[in-house]
Amino acid sequence: MEQLLEDTIPQAQKNREETPGNENRSFKLQRATSRRLALQLLFAIELTDTWNAPLNLTEEIFDLISEESAEGLSHTVLRKSWSRSRKLVAGIAENRQELDEMIVAAAKNWTIQRINEVDRNLIRLATYEMKYATPTVSAGIAINEAVELAKIFGQKDSWRFVNGVLDQIRKTIQQAPLTFG
Repeated sequence: MEQLLEDTIPQAQKNREETPGNENRSFKLQRATSRRLALQLLFAIELTDTWNAPLNLTEEIFDLISEESAEGLSHTVLRKSWSRSRKLVAGIAENRQELDEMIVAAAKNWTIQRINEVDRNLIRLATYEMKYATPTVSAGIAINEAVELAKIFGQKDSWRFVNGVLDQIRKTIQQAPLTFG
């Protein structure tokens, strides 16, 4: 797990420190880190088929992440990321059936099991953020972040598939034009 997290945090993000006047950058770093952590947790839950078991995300796991894998991230950013990732995963687990129905409707001719684990969980994560997260995340940001994670974790052209499915889901969630910001 240590190496997975290490591989997911780009060096440019690691070098950013939480400093006064840098709250927006710190917030974006915290959000990006929480998505990466959530994806990894979702992947582990999927592989172990523990969707119905209570999440046992202990301080021991947090300590492992903070000591071994996240050097360069401030403790505050990492703590907030960890907290948010746990909330995201819990929300996705709670709404998984509806999320999967939305994904299947948007991914024409694809069953949920046919979509590989990384892409499936990236799409779940972004859909959850667009529809259920409090506050909801704009479609442009959710889709962009999922596409970037697909480029890191997915197969060669996963990002194209993730982008297309999420755009279809966006159209069903909101009938407004796509905006970034």
